[in-house]
Amino acid sequence: MDIDNPRDRAAAREEAGAALDEALHEIKRVIVGQDAMLERLMVALMARGHVLLEGVPGLAKTLTVKTLAILCGIALVLQGAVQIVEALVLRAAARAATR
Repeated sequence: MDIDNPRDRAAAREEAGAALDEALHEIKRVIVGQDAMLERLMVALMARGHVLLEGVPGLAKTLTVKTLAILCGIALVLQGAVQIVEALVLRAAARAATR
């Protein structure tokens, strides 16, 4: 594939779009009623960004992450929110101490 060739770029976009549609279809089979969150999560994943899922218990946050990990074929390690916040605070403190 030649990325300088407009036809190849168009084909790559079509292929990526089809893969995204298929992934969304598969995850929506498991997670029902959270379409906007799922689409935003996929955008963040494609952009190699970070996502913080917040919400009251029962909104399928953990199930969403587990399902997405299975769909992407990646290993998943879940940590509690308290552990994550502690790690961020410690990291920020360490950075401040080196300045």
